[in-house]
Amino acid sequence: MIIDGSAVSLGFLAALCLHHSDHGAVEDRAFAALEKNSKEGIPLLLNLLENGQSICTIGQSADALARLKVAAAVDLLLKQLPADVRFGWVANIAESLALLGNDKAVPGLIKLADVTHQHQLPKDDPMNMSGGRLAARFRAIVAMGAFGSQKKVVRQELEKGLKNPQVSSACLAGLFRLTKDKRLLQTLKTTISEQKDTNLFLLLITLEDANDTDLNTFAKEIKSAKEETKQEKATPATNLDNERK
Repeated sequence: MIIDGSAVSLGFLAALCLHHSDHGAVEDRAFAALEKNSKEGIPLLLNLLENGQSICTIGQSADALARLKVAAAVDLLLKQLPADVRFGWVANIAESLALLGNDKAVPGLIKLADVTHQHQLPKDDPMNMSGGRLAARFRAIVAMGAFGSQKKVVRQELEKGLKNPQVSSACLAGLFRLTKDKRLLQTLKTTISEQKDTNLFLLLITLEDANDTDLNTFAKEIKSAKEETKQEKATPATNLDNERK
């Protein structure tokens, strides 16, 4: 059925995805078939985005529609955006909106990012989802940087967030994505090295998942540098132990 590509076969594959019957490679291939056969697949993907009950279903349909640049998906994605606040296992609707690139998404991302707000527990996160809501704000902030057509509005918002230590690192990353000014990455690297950033883990996850090669590379470099630092700190202790023996 995946190879067939007929309307009947695609309908069956969409039903499989809707019920999340086969999490893994089979479901991945089903979504790929829906995306490839876009004429029949787009209405099915829109239905999956609107009615899907699993994070996987929502996330994969969102990504496929974003890659296909389906404008009709914007309202559905914005409807999903405020609820995409779990930690670790998310649909990453913000990044799908960034990939889609429709300017209609910007106000919704700005609202979720709320760059001047100071995140407090338990008020802002009664279930204490280990930074889930704060991580969602990070994703929205970095996603905003993809909207170059709204550069003035986005830049103004991100620059406001630089004054908020909880989200300033994400705002630097968002500003870099918006402007491609490499000095911003250097500032971000300095901030991290001086341990001024309090949410490095959330930042690196966000940058790894962004559809931006420069941000992906930056995240890998920071993780590698942190690992090297750990090893260097561990080495003297090991040598000392050997001398005592």
